[in-house]
Amino acid sequence: MKADVLEQIASSGPMAAKLGELRTGADVVFEHVVESARPMLAAIIAREAKARVWIACADVRAQEALHNELLNWFPDALFFPEADVAPVEGAIPDPETAAERLGIVQQLGGKKGREIVVLTRASLLGQVPAPDALKHLAIVLKRSARLDREKLIRQLAEAGYEHVPQVSARGQFAVRGGILDIYSFHHTLPVRVELFDDEIESLRHFDLDAQTSVQQVDTCTLLLGEAEDRTCPLREYLRDGDVTVDAGAGFWEARVRILEGAVEWDSEDSGDQSHESPASHQSHGRQPAPEDHSTAFADHGLGEFEA
Repeated sequence: MKADVLEQIASSGPMAAKLGELRTGADVVFEHVVESARPMLAAIIAREAKARVWIACADVRAQEALHNELLNWFPDALFFPEADVAPVEGAIPDPETAAERLGIVQQLGGKKGREIVVLTRASLLGQVPAPDALKHLAIVLKRSARLDREKLIRQLAEAGYEHVPQVSARGQFAVRGGILDIYSFHHTLPVRVELFDDEIESLRHFDLDAQTSVQQVDTCTLLLGEAEDRTCPLREYLRDGDVTVDAGAGFWEARVRILEGAVEWDSEDSGDQSHESPASHQSHGRQPAPEDHSTAFADHGLGEFEA
């Protein structure tokens, strides 16, 4: 039913025209979109996109609201948390937030996918481990693949992992015969590797307290370190073809801008400014006047839509 609503709106004349422009690589502006309608419009854009979609919100409150609604259509949409700021000097940032951020960064730096990422503009411009640093630190384990058990144990120890009887925190590993429990720095749960001779028989995430399996996986990536020495802005993970969406964040370089009001144009400086889209790394120049290159979301009967 929810998908039918998106289909119906996306196929309407004015909306279909703007989505067609987006598919050609053009920049698109939607005007007069109330905040409660942004998640549905973002879902329509994500539905049409052939690559990854980055949706930048003004703040964490707006990010949470949009992400919660977007889950109705895309249950796998990623919520990228802002970097945790210690309340007092010397305090340790929340390790759960750090692990969640690192896990998503690792996913974004992997093979090409169609992830939908909801984040704030501050996160998009903030520092994260550089792609080459993560690649250098990564070890990929695959079910049914061969594994040199002793070599992996040595690599973990050399990387600073603590050898313990039972893992209880990130950066630890335990060995019991052909079973290795490893809690990587970027995982929310530890992984249990079961070997049959030198073959990985199973890979499972497990619960720390109950020590029971939570989810079986076919592949798992471990990080041999926290990759804090080499960083870059998160925006450097944008690839050619990615769709960037400004959902009230003031992210002027985004390919799609969703505005609650109308575009304001300064005639005095028109023609002497250009914006480089981080998704395409090509100069699009200043956008044409609103009547030529934008559309009011209200035209589709959703200007007052309540999510």
